[in-house]
Amino acid sequence: MSEAIHDDVPGAEPGPAPRPPGPKKKVRATVGRRGAVIAAVAFAAVVITAAVLTVRSLTSDGDWGDPADPFEPARYTHLSARDFAKLGKSPDDFKGRRIIIYGKVMSFDSTTGSDTFRAVTGHARLTPNEGGYLSDYEQNTFLKGTKKMLADVVQKDVFEAYATVRGKYDYESALGAGVSSIKMRVDKITVYATAK
Repeated sequence: MSEAIHDDVPGAEPGPAPRPPGPKKKVRATVGRRGAVIAAVAFAAVVITAAVLTVRSLTSDGDWGDPADPFEPARYTHLSARDFAKLGKSPDDFKGRRIIIYGKVMSFDSTTGSDTFRAVTGHARLTPNEGGYLSDYEQNTFLKGTKKMLADVVQKDVFEAYATVRGKYDYESALGAGVSSIKMRVDKITVYATAK
């Protein structure tokens, strides 16, 4: 073993010579891959947690109310395009109003549950174009009914619903972004088309 002598430090005793530098690039590459894996796992955990929290808040929120019984269609009104835009802007101002809406089911699966779905909605009845597409509904809306009422409703269905506005619904998307929506209780729903 060679010894290093430190001439510039008074009273320094000889010690072992420093080791030559090792393969730093390989160590950095290994750490980089580990860091990427850890980041990917952390991101996946955040996405899963956000989805679970969204579903829990949807299913545990007691402010949905119960479907109107007996159902009386005369108690529901159509909104004009302007009033529907106001509903999207301030859902809490419409809380308790019974309205007729139209929309397309965007999410209805094991994540949302068997009695709640997310749709894009509007004030007017639209039908898919010749290619089967329907893209004119824009208002993000969460709707909740009963499992029995929604048994035949699936993603991409186009519907008419008699619904009661329950107000604004804030939630976190799977990517962690804050999203606002209208929350409605479905009192009656009729599927009249399917879109792409």
